[in-house]
Amino acid sequence: FHALMMKKRTNSGGEEQANAKRIKVDTTVAAKDFFSEAYLTTASTELKQSYVDSVPFRHMALPNFAKEEFLKELTEALQDEVWFPKNNDLYTFEQTDDLKVSEHQAIKNLCSCIYSKEFRGFLESLTGIELSDKVDISSHIYRKGSTLLCHDDELEGRRIAFILYFVPPDWSEEDGGTLDLFSTDSAFNACQIVKRIVPKRNTFLFFETTPASWHQVAEVLSDKLRHSISGWFHGSNIERPPHPKDTPLLVEDLVQEKKEGDEELSAWVNPKYLEDESLEKIKEHFGDNSSIGLNDFLLEDKYKEIQTALQASNWTEIGPYQRRHYFSLGRWGDDQETGVLLAFKKLLKSKVFTDLVTKLTGLELKASVRGEYRKWEKQCYTLVHDCEDQVQECGLDLLFGVQTQAEGEWKNEHGGFTTYMDEQAELLTLMPDGNLLALVFRDKGCMRFVKYITSSAPGVRHDFHTTFIPVEDSQESESEELKSGEFGDYSDDGEEGCEIEWRTDESEEEEQ
Repeated sequence: FHALMMKKRTNSGGEEQANAKRIKVDTTVAAKDFFSEAYLTTASTELKQSYVDSVPFRHMALPNFAKEEFLKELTEALQDEVWFPKNNDLYTFEQTDDLKVSEHQAIKNLCSCIYSKEFRGFLESLTGIELSDKVDISSHIYRKGSTLLCHDDELEGRRIAFILYFVPPDWSEEDGGTLDLFSTDSAFNACQIVKRIVPKRNTFLFFETTPASWHQVAEVLSDKLRHSISGWFHGSNIERPPHPKDTPLLVEDLVQEKKEGDEELSAWVNPKYLEDESLEKIKEHFGDNSSIGLNDFLLEDKYKEIQTALQASNWTEIGPYQRRHYFSLGRWGDDQETGVLLAFKKLLKSKVFTDLVTKLTGLELKASVRGEYRKWEKQCYTLVHDCEDQVQECGLDLLFGVQTQAEGEWKNEHGGFTTYMDEQAELLTLMPDGNLLALVFRDKGCMRFVKYITSSAPGVRHDFHTTFIPVEDSQESESEELKSGEFGDYSDDGEEGCEIEWRTDESEEEEQ
């Protein structure tokens, strides 16, 4: 056995964030001394109508917003701020503390302008929304591969989100990093991107936060830095509809007796995983760690058959974007597989296979979630809200990886790994690999997500995923709680594993 280990990176910035709440901003600075007086002195009928008519939700972009000299001063001052990496299921970028704590005069002047009654009055006049004196404001840098996935910015009291861009003057759509706006269905699910806004230097963009304000920052594709200042203006809480519910996956009882026609495991599975000595070692490791990975699980000829069949399959795109984006065979409907794919899927639900899983884990199984083959290509992901109905129940996840169309080594920065986490920490990271069968026991409250796959990923991969429901008595006797950072990977060489960095999970601030 060898383990994939993670170590925790100290998370910084908490003390400064707390201090920001106690700092009072000087609002005596005149906003017109630093921002375009043409915008501030008159919120014209034309501007108001443009804001009201904008789709898919109300937003507005105002070019040449800050005075040029002030913009240069801000750009220089921000280079001296401390930047913290932010990385979880939803985003990857770098962020400063709340800018209210900054000691740079240019940044102090910016905060004074943003907080001023003059500026709030300008926004209130355009939007018709009454704002309080509470504002959140910080700066963000998106490097190549960085992104912020689909979200709506809705948190208690947030009424208007804003951004001031500091990108290079030659930024174009080919550089990525667009602000993508989504249309919604009647249940307020994010359906499709209907507008892409290319960042432009010295443009001030704002929009009302609503149940329909789904948006994302597309992946940055070039080596240029997507730099901005952003935040939220707050106001009175308003009544909002509940977030749209997801359709739970179908749970099916397992067959408790062997059926005539069931294939023998020896026709599919590597014989080393059918030997009593191996089974005992694997069960012992799983009992200690609640997870195990079995290399070269299938016989080579069966694995290659599955590879070929998956590449030739017709895939269905799966959403909604605020939960997931990947391609599937049969997530919502009847089996769409044929041939070897259907045969393997049936094998995984058969009595002979579930008996093998019990020998490997010590868990007795009573039911399973409808399994699915999934296709993962660039820009695919799931968020922790994916399959949230399973979070309150224990489960044994089965993941079988199929590597296809690879043009190089799949590395950590490419994404595509599966992460398990609770509310406090990451527990486990599972990197994609071909012909690897992973078994992970999830306790109640444990969530999982598949990290966004960047445009630099070496190709396309596939997997089959399902969840077994254990008998409750066997959960307590055979499997401990999932241990942080340990993923047992069964091999015959006994080599030590690698260390991968802890990916911070903080969501106090999200950039638009």
